[in-house]
Amino acid sequence: MSRQTFGLTWWGQQWLQALTHIDYDNRLPRGRAYANKGAVKHLTVTGGEIHAKVQGSRPHPYVVSLNVPALALGDAARLLDGIAGDPALIARLLNKELDPGVLELARKLGIAVFPTRWQDLGMHCSCPDWAVPCKHLAAVIYVLSREIDADPFRLFALRGVDLVAALKVRDIHIDAQIATALPSVADLLQRQEQPAPRVSGENTGNPDPLAPLDFSALPDLTETLLRVLPARPAFSSPDDFREVLQRTQHQVAKSARRELDGPRVRETKDRSAGARLQPQDQPRFELDGNYSLDLTGLTGPSDWHGLLQALGDLDPLQLQDLQPECSALFDLRLLALHLLAHGAAIPQIFALADHATGLRWIPAWLDPIVRHLLQQIAPTLPKDLLRFRAGRRRRALSL
Repeated sequence: MSRQTFGLTWWGQQWLQALTHIDYDNRLPRGRAYANKGAVKHLTVTGGEIHAKVQGSRPHPYVVSLNVPALALGDAARLLDGIAGDPALIARLLNKELDPGVLELARKLGIAVFPTRWQDLGMHCSCPDWAVPCKHLAAVIYVLSREIDADPFRLFALRGVDLVAALKVRDIHIDAQIATALPSVADLLQRQEQPAPRVSGENTGNPDPLAPLDFSALPDLTETLLRVLPARPAFSSPDDFREVLQRTQHQVAKSARRELDGPRVRETKDRSAGARLQPQDQPRFELDGNYSLDLTGLTGPSDWHGLLQALGDLDPLQLQDLQPECSALFDLRLLALHLLAHGAAIPQIFALADHATGLRWIPAWLDPIVRHLLQQIAPTLPKDLLRFRAGRRRRALSL
């Protein structure tokens, strides 16, 4: 198992360092190995109450609990007033980041944001080890640092302060999206019920569904989009995340360009195995609340992979003999491949059932050329090409 890193952000590091400085018996390192191998199970954090199960040497995991005391109401109010009065601190919070100035402000006010002694924490473990903290408690402290890395607001919540609500009272409104759960599939697709708006000056006539799209002006956005990302975000390993993503995107772009070169460069066995699209084929897609895709309306290709292969084998001159759905998917496939070849796709994460997380790649809308291509192709798509199913209700989606 690869070695995990804890305390990737300065606030996560401060959490660990504060506890390390009071760890006179050198107890924390024993828990790091447990945290690194994934021994901490079922971690739950509610305010300052932390509960977890940690797998030790015995068959049943040990039950661990920690309690982080809340800040005194007066201290919390003084700290929040100081934060609210500093635009630089607020600007970082709006991006879900904690400025080091928050810690400096707390020190000036004589407020201890981090624990200063073990007795500050209420701790219990069901293991027979007499030491407090034992290695199971220490493991939970390390894993908790990763939670704090991912969400600096969690640090305030541990001290009994709802930062978003407290700042709202002071007329500072942090985007609710930053502080709440990931959007569901239904939330994600809500905006796709209506067609995308047109760019200024665009021809409003009905586009010819057989007219070829012009990809010649599409810029390579790989480096531009990578510069937006931090080198080492909280969720990443110690490696430079941008380098990892860049290598992956280059591989994807290479594969996309190979597909764009056409059937001539594919293996003969790959082409001959696929079924061809038939004149009566009307492929349509349906997504459910867990982002599962159903494909219907085909007599030739039987699945998504077969459909993509059949579309790749098509000569554009054959489109006039096929249904509008096939022509639309032919263009969408080309658009997707060109976007991938130019690094013009960005990841979007969302919530699935049972606390799972989904990820999809969407066009880089902010680029005007990408946006123009999407707005050019959107009106040519058949109305029910893609639908969303929620229970018995179904609704059409658009770009």
